[in-house]
Amino acid sequence: MRFAKRFRRWRHSRGFGIHSPYAFRFVCEVLNPPRKYGFYAYEQLDALRRQLRVRTISKQRLRMLFRVIVELRPATVAIVAEAETAALLKRVVAMAAPKAEIVDGRADLLICDSLRVCPDAANAIFLNPANGAVDAFSSRQYGHLYRNPDITIYVGHKHLPRQTFEVKF
Repeated sequence: MRFAKRFRRWRHSRGFGIHSPYAFRFVCEVLNPPRKYGFYAYEQLDALRRQLRVRTISKQRLRMLFRVIVELRPATVAIVAEAETAALLKRVVAMAAPKAEIVDGRADLLICDSLRVCPDAANAIFLNPANGAVDAFSSRQYGHLYRNPDITIYVGHKHLPRQTFEVKF
C-alpha cells in the first residue's frame, strides 16, 4: 500500500493521471517546474533567507511558495507562523505580490505552519499539515487540494471541482 501511494504521488508530480487542465498546469509549472527553470527572484529569495537566517523553510520550499503566491495573486494574505518564519513569509509575499495586503482576519490566502486556525480563506498553504488539512476542507464544495507529507496547498477557485491530488513537490 505504501509503495502504491508513493508511486501515485511520483506519477502525479509529473502530470500523469491528472485530467484537469488547471491542475496539470499548476503541478507541472508551479509546483514542479522543469529542472533548469530560472525564476526572476530566486537569487533575491536565497539572499533574503540567508540574511534572516531562517532554517525552518528550505531553499526549494521557499522558491515553491514564491511561485504559488505569484500564481494565486492574492489581494490579502494572512500569515500564522512563528515569528522567525512569519518575518520571512511577509517579505516573500511582498516580493511575490506587491499589491497584497497582509491582514490578521479573513484573507484571500492563508499561510500557516500548522492547523492551529480554522481555515476561512479562499486559498491556503499549510507548511506542516499533518492529516487535518483534508478534514478542514472536506466541507467545501469546490477547489483543489495538493498534498504531500510536508505541505498542503488548497486552491479554492469556485470554477474548480473538488479534487485531491497526492503530489511530490
